Amino acid sequence: METKTHTIGRGGVLLAVFVLMVFGCKKDMEETHDDLVHGPHANTVVAFNMAFTRGGAPFDKTVPFTDGAGTLVQVNTLKFFLAQPSFRDDAGASVASFPGKYFLVDLDEGGAVRNIGEVDGHLHALSIGVGLDSAANHTDPTIAAQPMASSGLWWGWAAGYKFLVLEGRYDSDGDGVLEGTDFPFEFHCGMDTAYRRIDLTVHTDAHMGGNVIIPLSLSIDSLFNGLDVATQPVVHIVNDISLGLMDRMGGALTHVE
Repeated sequence: METKTHTIGRGGVLLAVFVLMVFGCKKDMEETHDDLVHGPHANTVVAFNMAFTRGGAPFDKTVPFTDGAGTLVQVNTLKFFLAQPSFRDDAGASVASFPGKYFLVDLDEGGAVRNIGEVDGHLHALSIGVGLDSAANHTDPTIAAQPMASSGLWWGWAAGYKFLVLEGRYDSDGDGVLEGTDFPFEFHCGMDTAYRRIDLTVHTDAHMGGNVIIPLSLSIDSLFNGLDVATQPVVHIVNDISLGLMDRMGGALTHVE
């Protein structure tokens, strides 16, 4: 039987070298890309949680306390929207913004962690809306994004959402005791003129990959400071009381150092 021997000529050698170079370069590129993805400057997932305090301690809604006028009150419900967070660095330059992000904060959800998004840099300041911007506020709840769609805060008569809901009971008979016969209070704040944006100094590094949770806190003392519940215990319109509550939200929300 004749045995055939194949000889690789000069052209064949060059072709083989070329193929090895191409695949070698491709492999190097893939390894370099992988290093970048897992490197020290990969994007960091930033989130926040919310604590509620009174008198410097965790807030217990089962415990009555006095409002700004000395009336005994007890909070049953506290909900509010936060909207469109953005971050700036120490020089005031924009680091990241999230115009499509909205959050519903509920007293009953404790320290739930809410994801903002991915950033890469030092976060000196957080700017965030309290309530909803006009476009989001007037979106039909049947087609609105979350959390508006399932919030239960659609204000039908106003064709918008309640930005802040604060409800409970107050000592309506003035006997110094909260009891079942005492009247409820209801503060529902909304409408475009009630929307507020606040700035919080957070000084948080978010450039090493991984996850960062920004701790925020709402002071119940600050929210009730100057509020006389008994004067007008039910407010479902825009007036000095509802706008005053929205203004005080700006001072009541802080970053926990």
